[in-house]
Amino acid sequence: DMLSCCRGYILAREKAELHIDRPVASAYKVLTPDNFVEGTFSWWQKSASDTTNRIVIEWVDPSGHYERSSAPFDWAEDIQRRGIIERKFSLLGLTDAAQVGRMGAYLLETARGVVDFCSFSVGLQDADIEAGDVIAISYPDFTGWDQKWFRVLSAKDRGSDDTVEIACAEYSSNVYSDAGLPVPTPNPGTPPRNYDDVYSLTLTDVGDLGADGAWVP
Repeated sequence: DMLSCCRGYILAREKAELHIDRPVASAYKVLTPDNFVEGTFSWWQKSASDTTNRIVIEWVDPSGHYERSSAPFDWAEDIQRRGIIERKFSLLGLTDAAQVGRMGAYLLETARGVVDFCSFSVGLQDADIEAGDVIAISYPDFTGWDQKWFRVLSAKDRGSDDTVEIACAEYSSNVYSDAGLPVPTPNPGTPPRNYDDVYSLTLTDVGDLGADGAWVP
């Protein structure tokens, strides 16, 4: 849970490494149908029901006595068209409103801009591809893609046949903008105040005195 507050993940093969989901300047590799194990390539697009238009982040607000707070971030135009499709993220390691705003922008832009997904298997010549890598895929005859960038979500070794099964999601540089969204500030309102003087209050404690002298309420 703590790693999700900074878009971090653990990559474990020969050793465990901490990585951060961050923008890249170039793709690690370019793959074409010649790289795919025959019959393993498939691709799909995210359905409308899986496309979130409201992100709610639960975080800890120091200005609110370190209580749990919720910050909603809306894709207003899509909400008007389709109604609210909400997803909640519990990121209680976040305690800074600016960071909450940046994470809200990242998650909302991911929901809006990451549409294409694919999976395939590769041979040993491409077994160096790991989760987190950004690769370019060209498959114009089937998908129309010409070096379209994808982020590798997983790379699973299949020791039985010396292949690696890879799953990818569309790479969008827009999700890495440092421009955060405004974080709504809850308005607790003004509690009512009683200006009347109060006199002659009587407090009564109800209970019994036990045989051992202990008072039992």
